Amino acid sequence: MKQTLNSALIFLLLLSVLQSCRKAGGLENPSIAPAQSEVPAAIAPANSLTAPKKLKKINLLNNTFATFQYNAAGRIYKVVHSSDSILYTYTSTTMTIRKYGRYSKELMSILKGKLNAKGCLMNLSGTEGNMTINVQYTYDAANRLVQRTGTYSDANTTVNSKAVYTWSNGDLVKETFYENNQLNYVNQYTYDLAKENKLNIMQAHNFWVDSFLGVPNKHLRTKYVMNAGSPGQFTVSEVWTLNAQGEPTLSKLTSSLPLPFGLKSLDYTYFY
Repeated sequence: MKQTLNSALIFLLLLSVLQSCRKAGGLENPSIAPAQSEVPAAIAPANSLTAPKKLKKINLLNNTFATFQYNAAGRIYKVVHSSDSILYTYTSTTMTIRKYGRYSKELMSILKGKLNAKGCLMNLSGTEGNMTINVQYTYDAANRLVQRTGTYSDANTTVNSKAVYTWSNGDLVKETFYENNQLNYVNQYTYDLAKENKLNIMQAHNFWVDSFLGVPNKHLRTKYVMNAGSPGQFTVSEVWTLNAQGEPTLSKLTSSLPLPFGLKSLDYTYFY
């Protein structure tokens, strides 16, 4: 399905604009616990991340947007949003992602996958609502995610999806999406090559990731061209404020589409 202007607005409201090409969360109900074999394993992160400190919270317009917790190995363990929380658990060769309603405590989705020798997901499968998901990931020699293929099915429909990721200067510059072997849409990205990306976590494919989907972008992203070359094309620009250590503390997003409530920008504040 082609992206629409409504989905564009949702993108602007929900995108946490952390850098890279790639879900996360937390377990709110203490009576619901993962199987013992899936407790967070003290395995090393797949990549050496440049951030000297872990991101703990992001505010959107002075309200809490997401909070983050990490396991003993420094890997993402729990993320809490306003409406849901997601728990990540690991063994040395597997990973499980569970999403719960923050207040209902209902299990909304459970996805499981295998990790390669570098700690990156090779596949992910499970259910999300009424949908069955089966996804495979491919990396290049530099451990960059270069392709994602997947099947998404419900009682009535099956969609075969493919995404191809193009990199330049250590950054993801283009995403090309296909649906049932037809070109669906293209996203393009521009970066500030003078600003190193020191964020240790990012959002992609509707969830938060650390290094389990390959290396992150090397630089901070400054421009998004979504649905490039199509009638639904729109542009998002981003300006970053850094602290003395070069870590992002503020990002201001503006869009070629009108922002909600008459806002001129969406301001995200980062806490470590």
